[in-house]
Amino acid sequence: MRTCFVIPSFDFFLSHRYQLIKRLAYKYEIFVLTDISDVEKKMIAKLKNENIQLINIPMRKKSGLRYFIYYFLELKKSLKEIQAEKVFLVTLELTFFGSILCQLDPYIKKWHFLITGMGPFYEANNIRYKIFKKLFKLNIKFFLNHKKCLFIFQNPDDCDYFKLQSLISNNNYEIIQGNGIDCYDDNFYHSIDDSSLNPRFCFVGRLAKSKGIIEFIDASKVIYKTYPLVKFLIAGSFKADAPDYCSREFYSDLINLPNVVFVGHIEHKQVKGLYKPGDIFVLPSSGEGLPKAALEAAANSLPLILTDVPGCRECIEKNGIFIQKGDVSQLTKAMEAFICEPGLIKIMGMESVKLCKKRFDIKKIVYRFDKLIQRQSI
Repeated sequence: MRTCFVIPSFDFFLSHRYQLIKRLAYKYEIFVLTDISDVEKKMIAKLKNENIQLINIPMRKKSGLRYFIYYFLELKKSLKEIQAEKVFLVTLELTFFGSILCQLDPYIKKWHFLITGMGPFYEANNIRYKIFKKLFKLNIKFFLNHKKCLFIFQNPDDCDYFKLQSLISNNNYEIIQGNGIDCYDDNFYHSIDDSSLNPRFCFVGRLAKSKGIIEFIDASKVIYKTYPLVKFLIAGSFKADAPDYCSREFYSDLINLPNVVFVGHIEHKQVKGLYKPGDIFVLPSSGEGLPKAALEAAANSLPLILTDVPGCRECIEKNGIFIQKGDVSQLTKAMEAFICEPGLIKIMGMESVKLCKKRFDIKKIVYRFDKLIQRQSI
């Protein structure tokens, strides 16, 4: 069966969707529409050998109306050429494009809109986002053919929001928690050292305000005054003057802090190699669909410190500590709990692994997508 995934960038595909799509490609003919302008030919060939065919659709570089229109037309053209029976569109923006296209293309049997989180998009007060949100709601609510469409949410909070806005009905949505974690990869785990008295707190993600990088650094400065040997690891990309990213001044400050180890942007496959026994993963985010970085850290036996917000709520049971969004004092106290009681690291780390196997194992997620595709084929 010919199935198509539309994903904004190749890096996002590789880091968040590749393992899921690779397994689906054992059974289905898979096309991935994404920006492969800078992807090496050997990588394209490798994926083709895995029954994953990449189709180039350059990512929208700017936010002007003509860039939206150009991307929309390119997407329409590519989908028509592929003639897939099923289409999965990843992110809110692509859901908006797909909600229009599904009214124009009678050949695609089922459209799947993967809501990967509301993020800063729904909190932005800028006029452009306000207009987009209104158009998005109007189109979904009044013009969308819901019989041909299925919404897939990664957490119940985002699903509840769509329900409250009357954007979905009781029979056109599913909640599938993420893209799966390979919990049975023996190389993914490390042993936990009980003797670790100076734990390291790890932040992996974009250096964006919505990810909580500012709170993370503010807490590191407070901790340094009392516990100067405790280190803070940061791995992530920085884009100067880009929306939502921290300022140049803040970036210059953090890379020069004595207790911060900044490794910059690294390939997704290298992330698990960063973690050491005694590490704690921290993500003081303002909201997520489902933070894969947190789940991979948990599968790697790290306890978690996360904000009590949509998406993050799914990642902690007995394996970490919740804090309130934007509360540096709470974040500092959570860090001190692990510093003062290092035994918590092993106890909660073991619970992290248990939770990942129970809820997020990739075999379970593949099964859900497989059943979803088959069910919608009837």
